[in-house]
Amino acid sequence: MKRLGLLILFIAAAAALWTSGVADPWIHPARHRVSGTGLLPLDSYADAAARALPAGTGLARLTLPDGRAPVTVEATDGSLIYLDPPTAAVLDVEPGDPQDAAARPPLPVLPLTAVLLAARPLVNGAPLRRIDWPGGHAPDWTLRFAGRGRGATVKVADDTGTATPARAERASVARAARGPWAWIGAAAVLGAALVALGLRRRPKRR
Repeated sequence: MKRLGLLILFIAAAAALWTSGVADPWIHPARHRVSGTGLLPLDSYADAAARALPAGTGLARLTLPDGRAPVTVEATDGSLIYLDPPTAAVLDVEPGDPQDAAARPPLPVLPLTAVLLAARPLVNGAPLRRIDWPGGHAPDWTLRFAGRGRGATVKVADDTGTATPARAERASVARAARGPWAWIGAAAVLGAALVALGLRRRPKRR
């Protein structure tokens, strides 16, 4: 019983490290060999990512690092491109599924520079953390800026360039409850319970 509990705890801990990305620098060191923390204009990263993808594959999300880490760009087919922040050099490419790109809408109208300029007046100079391209059920650009709590989220209409503050995502808690962290937490509780039960059942030495 105790050994089973320890095994479950070990698996839960390994899954937590994998899900959180803490172990990624050891698993994929090449994608984390950045040359610095300086940032280029967003277009530099978008162009570099597009060149690393098959022709016709669109971009879906760009995430800027908070510290010494790569810029990541997600494509419409699920590919992940890791870029060096100061140079936009491609560090690594994690392939996606080409079939996932088939259902994406046409390319957006607004360039990245115009989208960022439209959103800036609403965030009081807060640093950008992530930008989502229009697609699926979200016809607008979505920009997330750093700040207190959840930070600020701004929507920019792709057809007019109008920027509006967005409400906080109330569904995030529900998504987390259905995501991998819920199963990891449940496994950790089960493992701890089995270990405790095994210790209680251990015969006393006389």
